[in-house]
Order: sequence, then structure tokens, then C-alpha cells
Amino acid sequence: MNLGDLSPSDAWFLVGLLLAVPAVSLALLGAPWRRLIARPERQHAFFASLLLLPLLWSMAIALPDGMRVHLLGMTTVTLLFGWRLAVLLGAAASLVLVLMGTGDFYAWPVDLLLSTLLPVVVTVVLLAAADRLRRTNIFVYMLGVGFGGGMLSL
Repeated sequence: MNLGDLSPSDAWFLVGLLLAVPAVSLALLGAPWRRLIARPERQHAFFASLLLLPLLWSMAIALPDGMRVHLLGMTTVTLLFGWRLAVLLGAAASLVLVLMGTGDFYAWPVDLLLSTLLPVVVTVVLLAAADRLRRTNIFVYMLGVGFGGGMLSL
């Protein structure tokens, strides 16, 4: 989500920083780097996600009030890499958009909360709920966590 003309106030900027910086720091410190480095396929998927997320987020629908809504992709990234790497990928992707000039640095912490942390938390909660069902049904995983997580995140 790109906030567009809806630039947050100073209070929202500080709240966003106070929530986003510890979350990204926790993800950075606890990320499974050895598992990522161990397999070249994981590295390729990680860097492909890093390239595709900003591209996916730059294709957005502009709403009349100045807000832009985009496809998230964070549910898929969370299911592929886990929540720590998903938070890092989302933070890096949103930072790429800011550096390209399509995002506002002043709105970056709030955008990070809405576009990255919220979808990751929703996906992790739905995945934990699906794991408690103790069913090995692929439809529970795909429809319940995959589509349901993306839909609830939006």
C-alpha cells in the first residue's frame, strides 16, 4: 500500500518507527541465514522475491482519495521463507520503492507496518491455526492459509 497524498502525521511516523524498527531488527538477528545459504535454490528464490516484490508493488490501483492499493505477495513470501525473512524482504522491497522515488520516506514506517508486518502476522496466525487442526489436507493449507491469509491481509 502506498499512502500517496495521505502523508502521516509526526505521531504516526514515530509510532511506525517504534513498531517497525524493533520488528525488522528482531527479524534480522533471528533470520535463518545458514538455511538460506545452504541451498542455492533458496538463494535464487530469495533474490527473485526481492526483485519481484517492488515490481508487484509498483503496479497499484490508484483510489480517488490518493491512496494506492497493490497486490501484496507477502503471504506467499511468508509461507516460502518464514516470518523473519519475509519481514526482511518486505522491508527491503519497500525501501527499494522509496529509493526509486515511488514511495515517500516519511510514510515508509507506516507503509512497512501496513504492507509487510500486518500481512506477515495474519499469515503466521492463520498458519498456526491450520497446524492446530492436525489435518494433512492441502486445501486447508492452500485455501485457508494461502488465499485466506492474502484476503485477510488486504
